[in-house]
Amino acid sequence: MNDLKRIVTVLVGLLFLSCTVYGQAVVDDDRNDYKPTTVKVEQNAQKQVTTKKATPVSFADFPKFVDTGNPVQDAKAYKEAKQKWIEENPEKYQSLISTNTTPTKIKREDYLKMSEIERNRVDQHPDKFEIID
Repeated sequence: MNDLKRIVTVLVGLLFLSCTVYGQAVVDDDRNDYKPTTVKVEQNAQKQVTTKKATPVSFADFPKFVDTGNPVQDAKAYKEAKQKWIEENPEKYQSLISTNTTPTKIKREDYLKMSEIERNRVDQHPDKFEIID
């Protein structure tokens, strides 16, 4: 009986910890951008976590990740929104995944609206991005 209490206590503690961690993500409601550069998705009870790097996309109509506090549902909704966007915008999607060496052109006003992390990525890859006036 004592072991059962310990197991329940540990599971409740892990649940509380995961809720606290996922509740810390910051969303800028004005731009609807997901601020952290990583998305953590708990895969199973052993606390294996997958981390994916967020990649800035230069299309304004590309879906944004919205953190509602439910990481599983948020990831599912974002994945579905991206798939719908891909189906509705095949030319834009092809330009994202193509191996074309032509850099993506970003208007300076859009560049200035990007988060610091997005601007750093653009600055670090002048072969992939070109800022235009």
